[in-house]
Amino acid sequence: MKALIYKDLLTLWKNLRNYLLMCVIFQVASIAGEDFEFMRFYPLILVASLPHTLLAYDERSGWEKYALTMPLGRKKLVGSKYLVGLLLIGGSFLLAAVTGLVRSWREGFFDPFDYWFELCVLLTLGVSVMGVALPMSFRLGTEKGRMANMVCYGILGAALVLVVLLGDKLGLSQMSLNEWVIVPFLVLPAVVLPVSWALSVRWYEKREF
Repeated sequence: MKALIYKDLLTLWKNLRNYLLMCVIFQVASIAGEDFEFMRFYPLILVASLPHTLLAYDERSGWEKYALTMPLGRKKLVGSKYLVGLLLIGGSFLLAAVTGLVRSWREGFFDPFDYWFELCVLLTLGVSVMGVALPMSFRLGTEKGRMANMVCYGILGAALVLVVLLGDKLGLSQMSLNEWVIVPFLVLPAVVLPVSWALSVRWYEKREF
């Protein structure tokens, strides 16, 4: 497993380090930028999609077929992508936590609830993006899986819009709405991740090359 993770990290550094640098720049820029919500959310979405990109590199290079000739097992191949994704999401999450504190210090105002709520949303968003992308990619391949992922992302986005519209219809303030949805945002990553991993393992073991 360590060797698989090392291989993926080398691929990241060789082919995708510009994306990683862009994520850092966006997070740092969020300290002073006016559109800081976009600058904080976009990097986490980007890094959460990188395991899918790594899988695409494996497919194009023929690594998948070669790896299956070795005593690795498909479960380890799946697990390595999830572990690399969690490392990337965790790094981006920690950077967002630090830049959020710096921004609060710069503005001279700190709201603990808003701070932790935003971090919960960031973590849930990152895990959800990876949790949706990888099972489809392992089941259908990265090309066909990309279209299926777009449909799933559309459904996820529509669900978030419905939550906001429901809050407006019920007359809930932004603070009340945040208090209402913070528990699901805390629980969702713990549910999405194991379900996504189990589906990826099951579908990848059934996939024929």
